[in-house]
Amino acid sequence: MFSRLLAASAVSFVLLLSGVAGAADGDAWVPRAQQNRVALEFDVWSYDDPLLGTAHSLTWSVAGQVKIARGVYLDFDVPWAVWDYRIPPAGLRETEATMGNLTLGAHWAGKVSERLAFHAGGTLSVPTSFTDREEILGSGSASVDFFVWLPLSSYLRMRHEVASRNRAYADLHRFFLDSILARGRGGLELRILPTLYYRADIASIVAFAVGDLADRTHLFLEAHSEIAARASTGVGGGLRVQAVFFPTREDDKAQTALEPYFSYEPTRGFYARLGLLVALDDTLGFGFEEGQVATLRTALGGSW
Repeated sequence: MFSRLLAASAVSFVLLLSGVAGAADGDAWVPRAQQNRVALEFDVWSYDDPLLGTAHSLTWSVAGQVKIARGVYLDFDVPWAVWDYRIPPAGLRETEATMGNLTLGAHWAGKVSERLAFHAGGTLSVPTSFTDREEILGSGSASVDFFVWLPLSSYLRMRHEVASRNRAYADLHRFFLDSILARGRGGLELRILPTLYYRADIASIVAFAVGDLADRTHLFLEAHSEIAARASTGVGGGLRVQAVFFPTREDDKAQTALEPYFSYEPTRGFYARLGLLVALDDTLGFGFEEGQVATLRTALGGSW
């Protein structure tokens, strides 16, 4: 299933590059935060570990932003995940699907000059399912930190954990269990040259415990930075660096990753993006080592 999906995504990407008529206007810069945008995003990660077995995970979502007033945009994200896990010697195989947390919010965006723009806003994410303490841990057991890997625990809990690892713990509001998550975010976009762009985003997330397995209120901080080159035709690429910080965790306090990518993104119309997100440090990195996180990311969408 995953190989067919990847092939279809790759074919769609090539057709998109060759089939869209017209070139982007290189002088009409519209910051990303000031566009109407809707995209279908896919994240695919697989691992083969002697202890944990073999797993393939796919997350996808419909995400976007739509202008509702001057300078104000409605934000939304509807994620899903499929997880296939197997231990061949034990004859164990499980395939599960789950819906992630529904996210809705808004942001303001505006230019301060022809080269610099800012944006700020927030979102609220609500869970679509809850776990049962007795089902997961047994009667009388204590709660368990969300990040602890439990191969013998419920597959429901594990597939949410796998789904959160797909993006190296970035955007945790999408699949974090048994919590309502409030996120504040902001950033800037800079047009350095007619073909060179820089973007930075920061976000703080508070996860308020509402379910049986939510052990306490969690705080997360995210920082994303990317630089990209894009020709007047819309063809380009770049490098994205991310860091996620966990002030309320007792062990690992941060997770970093980088993502080189190719893109086709005209000023208006269809766009596509293909990148490889690689975790850099413990606990999810280095990404190309056995059992660690290297995720193929694809986005197909449109802007207007």
